[in-house]
Amino acid sequence: MNDRDELEKKQTGQPADEQPKGPSLALLYTLLAIALLTATALAAMIVLPFYQHRH
Repeated sequence: MNDRDELEKKQTGQPADEQPKGPSLALLYTLLAIALLTATALAAMIVLPFYQHRH
């Protein structure tokens, strides 16, 4: 192990070769944004015919 690896281990509290565990937050937030946009579009498609019929 070289000095850089030892420094990283001390700073993060975990071995330098071990990746952090858990889901990717960027992926989760992207999926959440897509789901919200899809739900909004679906709701607009349901409501729009009634709104246009009234006016």
